[in-house]
Amino acid sequence: MADDGQEKRHDATDKKKSDAAEKGQIVKSQELSSATVLLVGAASLAFASGPAARAIEQLILWCWDLSGEQVLDASSAGLLLTRAGEALATAIAVPLGLISIAVIAVGFAQTRFQMAWKALEPKPERLDPTEGFKQKFMSWTPLMELAKGVTKLGALGGLMYWALADEVEQLPVMAALSADQQLAMFVDLGWTLVLTAVPLVLVIAVADYAYNSWKTGEDLKMTDQEVKEERKQQDGDPYMKAARRSRQRMISMGIGLAKVRDADLIITNPTHYAIAIRYRKDEAPAPVILAMGVDHMAMKIRAEARKHDVIRVENRALARALYASGQIGQMVPEELFAPVAKVLAVVLRKRRKSA
Repeated sequence: MADDGQEKRHDATDKKKSDAAEKGQIVKSQELSSATVLLVGAASLAFASGPAARAIEQLILWCWDLSGEQVLDASSAGLLLTRAGEALATAIAVPLGLISIAVIAVGFAQTRFQMAWKALEPKPERLDPTEGFKQKFMSWTPLMELAKGVTKLGALGGLMYWALADEVEQLPVMAALSADQQLAMFVDLGWTLVLTAVPLVLVIAVADYAYNSWKTGEDLKMTDQEVKEERKQQDGDPYMKAARRSRQRMISMGIGLAKVRDADLIITNPTHYAIAIRYRKDEAPAPVILAMGVDHMAMKIRAEARKHDVIRVENRALARALYASGQIGQMVPEELFAPVAKVLAVVLRKRRKSA
């Protein structure tokens, strides 16, 4: 339930989603980043471990090449640290670079390249310890995160135990193996763990993303009042829109009133409606409405018609129909072509006879 007592039963609109994205409220899952780290890290070790192996090999060979009595003073210690640092940097450069690129790409894919600029704005309420306490200790969010973490660790732990249950018994045998054999056995155990964990990590990531998508959708749902307010902001206040339409109609009517002198006839109700009609073959294929009005405006049109000797024809049904479906400056509606043509033909015949 919303704070104002209204139920949030409307899905978020595109504007609501866009505003939420600017504030950082976007569907995203940290588990996807964790899965990306595992997958890309394992792939980089499997297919791009050459530089790392060569760097470690060169460090070991350098250490073995040290001959004579060695004194671990500040100078030799510094040199050792430098060589070890260079080897370490070279060894992790490729995996770390690939992981960083992949994590950034996954992050941008989740946010759809939207930057949450409003989330970076300083807000005084963030400094309020009361609000922080409520969010961390008096809401379901931390409990859900704790439950998710415990469930994930429990599932991964159980799966790792199941994968290594048969291998643990062979660990004491490693004492009798050579260094190469020990290394190969450690590599096999490591890949067993990785390959066993990958499916579960992917399932957890997909489930977490689906849950976050559902939760974000629920959080962004809108009440009836919120929907009305958003429509009002987008479309404008309905009262203001009505006022603008009224002013536009008055302006168009005022312009049309000046064109009554050019009309061929005025179709009236006789008192409530008045529509000024003009027909010229070279202007339009059908008669055009020059002006129309009701009540006070109709009276003005009739007065203007009398001033310029424009013929008036009383036809109640046709006057109402033209006012309801016609537009000033446009041809009469197609369904009214025939009745308007009949009236117009009579008027033109009378005009030719009087001429």
